[in-house]
Amino acid sequence: MVVDGRPARPVSRRVERPVPARHFIGLHLPQVGDSVMGPIRLTLLAQTPDPARLAEAQAMLLSLRLAPRH
Repeated sequence: MVVDGRPARPVSRRVERPVPARHFIGLHLPQVGDSVMGPIRLTLLAQTPDPARLAEAQAMLLSLRLAPRH
């Protein structure tokens, strides 16, 4: 998967407890940029009690655009 020209990895999980169940979807970008301390990574997470909204959250995560570094 690619987001804004960068490799990305989707992550999802369902947690049964506490009730009601929570659904999580996330996106990990292992290489957003570089710093003197090494690569800059980014992980975003969304959660919802309604699994039908996961597609909406995924669309939002995939539409991510990063500003150029100055």
